[in-house]
Formats: sequence, C-alpha cells, structure tokens
Amino acid sequence: MRLLGYLAVAGLTAGAVLGGAGAVAATRADAAAAAEETASLVEDFAYPGAEKILADRDILLKKGDGRLLLTDCAVGADLIQVRSRGRDPFCFEAAGSGAWVTMELSDAFLVFSDSEHTTVADYTVDGVSDSAVVEPGGAAGIGEGQTEGSSAVLLKLTAS
Repeated sequence: MRLLGYLAVAGLTAGAVLGGAGAVAATRADAAAAAEETASLVEDFAYPGAEKILADRDILLKKGDGRLLLTDCAVGADLIQVRSRGRDPFCFEAAGSGAWVTMELSDAFLVFSDSEHTTVADYTVDGVSDSAVVEPGGAAGIGEGQTEGSSAVLLKLTAS
C-alpha cells in the first residue's frame, strides 16, 4: 500500500513537470483507480458462492477461512458430515488444522468428523449456545433431546 502511495506521488510529480494540469488530472485518476483496486485485496472471509448454495441447498454459509469447503458427500470419502432434518447430508472437506466455516443450518442433529481432525460444532437450541466436540472418526448428536420439541441451529464448524 505504501509503495502505491510513493508511485502515485512520483507519477503526479512527473505529470506536473512534463504535461501540465491535464497530465496531473490523468495521473490522479490513475492513482485513485490503483488505490481502489488495492482495497479489493482485503480478505473479508465471505464464503464464495454462498447465495447459490442457499438457493440450491437451503444452507446459509456466511464466512470461512477457505480451508473447510462444502463438497459432495461421496460414499466412502473421509469428510466432515452434518445431518439436518428434511435435507440430504452436508459434507465438508478440511484442508488443514484450524479450518473453520460459519453458517446457519436449522434442524441440525448430528455431526460426523473425518478421520484426521477433531471437529467442534457450535450451535444454539432455543437461543442457548452450546458446542459439541467430535473426535476423529466419531459422531456427536447436537440439540436432540435438550429441550423437547426444539431443534439446533448449527452456527460454526472448526476442524483442528
């Protein structure tokens, strides 16, 4: 960012010396465009394709670090799997320790971990927050039986 600032100042100075006011205005516009491009490089952790996933699969994926990605639940694949009432299972592939994704998945009731990672599922039941720790290769129920007639909303998965 600092380098862009130095380049913009150098460009403004050169433009003023070589071409007068017209060159200065053009150089300022170029510097502003370069600064605007640089601003888009800031990571916001927004989940890519979240709108399409919501429309197609009714799961709201909010943010993530890019290392816990929604994927197809292939039979026999070593994936993190989430089950929710009235939907097909959702599967995530973890690419490294500390991978995470935030979401809103209603009626969640079961989380399976892959064979390599301990998976932590953060969820709420009737507005009360809780977490389940799922050991590698294991499974844990979430929300079921905590309050009769209530279901869990899965908020976050972390693979470590």
